[in-house]
Amino acid sequence: MLPEAPPDPHPGIPEPRSAPIVARAAGAEEEATRDWAIAPTPIPPDTTDAELVALWLHGKSPHTIRAYGDDVAAFRRFTGKPLRATFLSDLQRYADSLVGAPATRGRRLKTLKSLLSFATWMGYLPFNAGAAIHGPVLLQTAALRQLFDAPL
Repeated sequence: MLPEAPPDPHPGIPEPRSAPIVARAAGAEEEATRDWAIAPTPIPPDTTDAELVALWLHGKSPHTIRAYGDDVAAFRRFTGKPLRATFLSDLQRYADSLVGAPATRGRRLKTLKSLLSFATWMGYLPFNAGAAIHGPVLLQTAALRQLFDAPL
């Protein structure tokens, strides 16, 4: 007795006539995957912080690479820990320690938030502690001027 055919996933939609019919030999898939495993994350589990940062910065402009690299290095010097050992309290202490113009402090925090989001997305970190950090409020003077100078 033949097994019952699976139900049509798209009833009423005819199969295209030009679609080639591909038959796999029994065991072909097992043979093709015998020497490797499907990766549980997009990056290897032994990826280092430096490798993660290089992946994150890939394709960015040289100026961005320098600025973001400096921001990450400053944070790593501040904590003295690898990213996988970083807690929310480390980020809060770092945010509280930043000095300088609000725009500069904001960029430094946004750099870390972006890196931590990437690290979480790639499976490097189990959670994104950076999601709980908020930078300084930046007043956009040109936008405010337009808002208040607009006729009513």
